[in-house]
Amino acid sequence: MLVFIDANILIYRLEAVPGLGARASARLATLHAAGDRIAVSDLVRLECRVGPLKSADAALLADYDTLDMPVVRSLRSRDESSRISR
Repeated sequence: MLVFIDANILIYRLEAVPGLGARASARLATLHAAGDRIAVSDLVRLECRVGPLKSADAALLADYDTLDMPVVRSLRSRDESSRISR
């Protein structure tokens, strides 16, 4: 299954937010163990960059930039896509 996650989950995990970082990591590990794929949107990737850019944290920004997750840009169904292209 392809599971879309919000920016908060990535932020909690990568920034090790107390109480939430461990929960986010555990949930992501559970999804991975179940064979699920994790995906994010362009907006989520951009949201994750805001904090490191504001604080000039180049290391954290690099961590976000090197995440290995597919970016999904459209959720159109095949039927909807064919209607749009006509």
